[in-house]
Amino acid sequence: MKKITQKIKTVAFILSMVIATSSFAHPGSSFSLILPNHTEHVVFINNNRYTNVYDRLNVQHLDAGRHQLKVVEIQTSHRGRIVSRRTVYAGQLFIPRNSSIVATIGHHGRLILREDSRSHRNYNNGRSSRGGRKGFRNGDSKGGKYGMDASDFNKHFQSIREEKFDNTRMAKAKDLVSDNPLTSSQIKELSNLFTFEASKLEFAKFAYTNCDDPENYPSVAEGFKYESSKKELEEYIAQNRVD
Repeated sequence: MKKITQKIKTVAFILSMVIATSSFAHPGSSFSLILPNHTEHVVFINNNRYTNVYDRLNVQHLDAGRHQLKVVEIQTSHRGRIVSRRTVYAGQLFIPRNSSIVATIGHHGRLILREDSRSHRNYNNGRSSRGGRKGFRNGDSKGGKYGMDASDFNKHFQSIREEKFDNTRMAKAKDLVSDNPLTSSQIKELSNLFTFEASKLEFAKFAYTNCDDPENYPSVAEGFKYESSKKELEEYIAQNRVD
């Protein structure tokens, strides 16, 4: 009897280790949505409905790729009755593989995303990532123009070029691409401002999911000096493809 009990315990232990190892190998991504805590929200992610959301919604083990996101603000009377419903965001959400994404909703329905510094991804993908193409972007639930206005882009380009060091150029460039979806050509111009190859590659990875024409993104690598950098960007695009 003792031998049977011991065998059962051994099998149970092995199964628990297999499950734990499997979970660790495929952690998935996490998504946090930060909202004003003065009112109630209902959040829809694909076919899942989350009610009574006030200040923050945390979703674990989210698959990489595109998801439908809708956020509805609920206004209630002092008696608790619903008096109005207002959609504050309705659009697509792009989640990179094995990432930890934090989102807020800014002015004019713009979804602002950043990667949590505690993310379990190995590469440096910077502060923010947003997906989108052909006029429909994470950053704007209503869609909009293709890339950034040339005149506005040139002003920012000149400002970034005037910086003396790659780290300050990087900070400005990341801020720009975080708030403004750009074309592959515009991202390539910014990437070429960096002195070091590592900086060019870091920025190219960072900007990918906020590019309006990702089908043309391989052209960004034309400014790279080393084949290894071109290959690394190509692999990154394949792993985080924007469809």
